[in-house]
Amino acid sequence: MRKLMKMNVFLTFILTFALAVSCSDDDNGETPTDDVGMTDDDPMTDDDPMTDDDPMEEGSLFAVTAFVETPNGVVTTIQTTNALAGGEVNSSQAIEFDDFALISGPEGGGYFLVSQGDFILRKYIVEEDGSFTETNTLDFSDLQVRYNGPNDFVFVNENLFYLVPFTVPVAIAIDPTNFTVIETIDLSEFQEDGYNWRATDCYLVNGNIYLPLDYASTTDNLGDRFPGTNILKIDTNTNTASRFSDPREYTDQQPAGVGPDGFFYLPSYVDYPFISVEREGEAYGDYLFRFDTTTDTYDPDFQISLAESTGVLRPMKFVAMLSNGDILAQVQREGAMYVDDDVFNSGLWDWAIISYPDFTDIEFIDSVPGTPPCTLETIIGDQYVVQNYNEDYSVLDLYIWSANQAPFEFTGLPEEQNPFGIVLIRE
Repeated sequence: MRKLMKMNVFLTFILTFALAVSCSDDDNGETPTDDVGMTDDDPMTDDDPMTDDDPMEEGSLFAVTAFVETPNGVVTTIQTTNALAGGEVNSSQAIEFDDFALISGPEGGGYFLVSQGDFILRKYIVEEDGSFTETNTLDFSDLQVRYNGPNDFVFVNENLFYLVPFTVPVAIAIDPTNFTVIETIDLSEFQEDGYNWRATDCYLVNGNIYLPLDYASTTDNLGDRFPGTNILKIDTNTNTASRFSDPREYTDQQPAGVGPDGFFYLPSYVDYPFISVEREGEAYGDYLFRFDTTTDTYDPDFQISLAESTGVLRPMKFVAMLSNGDILAQVQREGAMYVDDDVFNSGLWDWAIISYPDFTDIEFIDSVPGTPPCTLETIIGDQYVVQNYNEDYSVLDLYIWSANQAPFEFTGLPEEQNPFGIVLIRE
């Protein structure tokens, strides 16, 4: 486990840029298909082996970021490893950055992107000997776009990716080969007066980008959120955007997910009735609803209360939807309560899997330590790399989750280094 010397700078960074967002794209840009789920003969235990077709098997090459807090500030190191389960970390050709540095990249693309707080996006390729070469840069000072990490990128194919900033109403189409901007799509027509723009989760489905918009109030009052759910669709063929709305409330605190059936599943404020946030006399409910990505319509007949379906009457947080449709969730421990509506004073949350498609069975995963509300780091194939903290944020680890194997911890870094980002460079 990596120990942090001080957490004030790190927490500011995490809370500002990483908590509410998570980007994902499926393997081939198509609507996901049914995957083999867990059975009674394949429980999620620590003894489950890696599968033969696991994209993170020995022989792959990953770029890994890790940071250390020093007396002079944060230092981020980027180095390589050949596997996420028991792999060896090669630090002999590591590169270092002052302050935090976020990385992103397409699976097996041979390169990664680095972003800090200076509006500059940098491209690095990984040579055959494992060394890094900076090849190109893009400057987004005119748009005030900064700190672009896994949550802001959608990699469509080898010739196209999009930068969709969290707080700026634009989508930027980029040619990764020449590292030039193809087009900047103005999304300001979907901005709402009196609300901050927040483009939360990005998903690539059938070649189009879908993302729920969270219009946070400029007053920072949770009860003043812009009403309803608003999903933005970006057509990557025409670079045009459209918005689809529903009166039911989507929460910005938990990412949605695309199930094997092609539906985009959206959780509401599932804190209720433990935390009753009222607006005009109505409290946010506890339910899961969905959006059909094949017809771009909300399903009016699907609405499930997770508390009622699972029988667990405690707040839950939707972290991710695994490839077989199961929900990876966090469930607040009994006796842990919010303090002054601050989610980070809510004690520890336990990990659980809620089964698809009825979402009635819930299995608590004791092999992964409980954590405060976490963030999804990145997705590699059907593997979800998720951050895991202890109660006072003095320890940070990464755990890898998938539908067909037990979760396991990423290891191999020196004790003082805290893993923060992973990109699959070569398979």
